[in-house]
Amino acid sequence: MRRIAGVVVLVLAVTGFFSVGWGATVPYDATAVRRAADGAVTLRGMMKDPDSFVLEGVFLMRPNKHGISDVCYFYRSHNSYGGYGDTGEARLNSKDQVEIVEKSGTAGGSIVDAITDPCKASKQATDITTPVKTILSAPPSTPPARALTPSDRKAWIDSFNDGMRKQGVAGYAEMTGDVLTVHSERASAVRFHALLANTAVMDSLHQMGFTTMVYTNEADQKYVFDLAKNVEVK
Repeated sequence: MRRIAGVVVLVLAVTGFFSVGWGATVPYDATAVRRAADGAVTLRGMMKDPDSFVLEGVFLMRPNKHGISDVCYFYRSHNSYGGYGDTGEARLNSKDQVEIVEKSGTAGGSIVDAITDPCKASKQATDITTPVKTILSAPPSTPPARALTPSDRKAWIDSFNDGMRKQGVAGYAEMTGDVLTVHSERASAVRFHALLANTAVMDSLHQMGFTTMVYTNEADQKYVFDLAKNVEVK
C-alpha cells in the first residue's frame, strides 16, 4: 500500500499537479513583472496624494482556470487628513483592471471580509515585490537621437547665412558632403580662431555631423579644422 501511494505521489509530481497547488510558487517572466509594474503605476495614480504612495508588497496570486494570475498590491498613501493610515490592498484582475480592496465596515470599493479577500495569504503564490520595485525605480530611458537628414543641414546652413547677413559680413556657407565651407571676405587667422573659440557654434557643427570646416576668402586666406579629431589642419 505504501508503495502504491509513493507511485501516485511521484506521478502527480511529474505531471505538474502540484505546480500551482496550495502555497506553491507560480513561475513568472519579464512580461508578468512588467504587467504588475504597470498596474502599480495605475494604482499610484488612483491615490488622493500620488506622491505619498509607498508600495510595500506585490504578489502573484494562484492562477485561475485560464492560467491567468491576478496581482495583489499592499501599499500605503496619505489619507484625507494628510497622514498615513493602515496598509491598503488592491488587485490587478485578469482583465487588467486595478481594483481597490476595501475591508468590511468601510465604504467604497469591493467590500470583502477575511474569507472573500482576494489577496489573503492563502491565495498568494509568488512574491515579486523586488523585481517590480526595480522596474519602478529605473530611470526613464533616453529615446534614441533622430538621424540627421539633408534638410536638417540645409536649415542650419540657411540660419548660419542669415546670421552672416545680419552682421554685415560679405560671404556665405555651403556644404559638400560632410565638409562645411565658410566663404568670407574678412577671413583671417584671428577671425578663424575666434570662430573656433565660439563654443555654441562648434557644438552646433558637431551636432550637424560635419567632419571638416574650411574657412576661406577664396584668395590668400584658407584655414581648415578637423571636427572629427578637434584639431586644426596645418
